[in-house]
Amino acid sequence: YMLLASPRVAVDRSKVQPKNIVFVLDRTGSMAGGKLDQAKAALKFCLTKLNAGDKFNVVTFNESPTVMFESLKTVDAASRKKALDAVDAIESDGGTNINAALPRAIKLFHGTDSSRNYLIFLTDGLPTVGVTNPETILTNVSAANKSHVKIFAFGVGYDVNTHLLDKLAEQSKGSTDYVRPSEDIEVKVSTFFAKVSDPILSDVEVKISGVKTSDAFPSADIPDIFRGSQLIVFGRYDGSGDVKVELSGVSNGSRKAFVLRADLPGEEKGNEFIPQLWASRKIGYLLDEIRLHSNQELIDEVVRLSKLYGIPTEYTSFLADERKTDVAFKDDVVRMKHAAKEAAKVQSGSFGVAQSTNARGQRNAAQSPAATMPAPGYGGMGGFKIVGSAAPNGRFGGTYQDAQDRTVVVANVQNIARRTFYQRGDYWEDADLCRRLRARGYHV
Repeated sequence: YMLLASPRVAVDRSKVQPKNIVFVLDRTGSMAGGKLDQAKAALKFCLTKLNAGDKFNVVTFNESPTVMFESLKTVDAASRKKALDAVDAIESDGGTNINAALPRAIKLFHGTDSSRNYLIFLTDGLPTVGVTNPETILTNVSAANKSHVKIFAFGVGYDVNTHLLDKLAEQSKGSTDYVRPSEDIEVKVSTFFAKVSDPILSDVEVKISGVKTSDAFPSADIPDIFRGSQLIVFGRYDGSGDVKVELSGVSNGSRKAFVLRADLPGEEKGNEFIPQLWASRKIGYLLDEIRLHSNQELIDEVVRLSKLYGIPTEYTSFLADERKTDVAFKDDVVRMKHAAKEAAKVQSGSFGVAQSTNARGQRNAAQSPAATMPAPGYGGMGGFKIVGSAAPNGRFGGTYQDAQDRTVVVANVQNIARRTFYQRGDYWEDADLCRRLRARGYHV
């Protein structure tokens, strides 16, 4: 099933719950020049968009952190101007001591009683000073985070430890994003902050009764709903008939509930795109578990879903090999295990960023691959490459970012009307049909 939720909520500005937010800015020598200028512009944008009543602070760091105010400061004209002037004066030098900066920033939230404690972290480097072991940093940040602060991390450039940033966000129920060398830090951070600064519904919960549901993505930690956005949930259900969907969340200081009643069929022939998007999201969650926690038990499920639904990933690219006709499932699993093991060794650089980007893209999948070949200039830092040749219908299949941050367009795998086809030379192979025929002993 697919659930689209865009509740109509009239926000009373006088009752909007204030937020506590700390901005942590890497001002080390590697940020010198355009990166620091863009980061400062992004920070100034965020400061101008804070609401009256919000509390904030700014922490800059190199070998040691510098805190702008002694404690969280309530937003008013004077505090905002002082912060903006201080941001203008920030200069870059020194090494990167993340272990000192983040616990110090989190300490500023101690004593707050709010579910809206946010930390925005901008860095372009690996930890080089003080404690540099990523697992130790994660442990120290987690131990310091008694106020349930959500960390939103932005990695600037390729020289960042993507495993560290992704795990910081994961353990705090935040999120990560990466600013490639060709992208503007100000645009990316400003767009993010404008969206998340004022949710119309926070602490969101979804309950479905009447049928048995499973494998919903997202299920835990459902994101807040913001003005102009909608919640999209994909999941599986068993049964049919009348169902009750209850969506609830906090708005204007109190919890509100919205109820939808619907009739779910036992079988639906239309909406062929839903199973593939559900599978994409599940693969995204599984890839994160495999990439960040070395959970090898999940690899066979990624291979199964990738083959069944024609969803390419950087770890299962071999499935699109046109010379491959009849390879045992266990051999595919072995190949993915090897690919995932080698990829897990890469935690920074273009491939580290690409892996995080791929998993995030799958987790948030909301539409099927585009139906036409990409135009020149499409892709990441390395442009794009096409695997296979375009089908007569003009579709180009799924995509992923490779180790050079190129967008790989998998043209020789197509998902049409709930069936997956693989291009094998000058013909197309129906994956499910061939699988069933082989199981019966036929050679195809």
